Amino acid sequence: MFVIFQVISGVTEFPVNASIPFERIRVVDVVEHPDFNFQSREYDFALLHLEVESNADVITLDDGSYIEDETGVFRAIVSSII
Repeated sequence: MFVIFQVISGVTEFPVNASIPFERIRVVDVVEHPDFNFQSREYDFALLHLEVESNADVITLDDGSYIEDETGVFRAIVSSII
């Protein structure tokens, strides 16, 4: 069975409101993490290769690291994805 995936960028609610600008881009390849475990869902992420470049803004993601501030609260450190 051949499945075609698409990414919809700019949408925060479904069904999609056609009056709000969004992009629909075909996914041409999916690369799952090599240690993905279906049972436990560990390493549950993948890289999506899109057919064309998106016009969406670059976002910042949490890289999983953290520091403890003076109050004892842990703060995430983020890394930019470019």
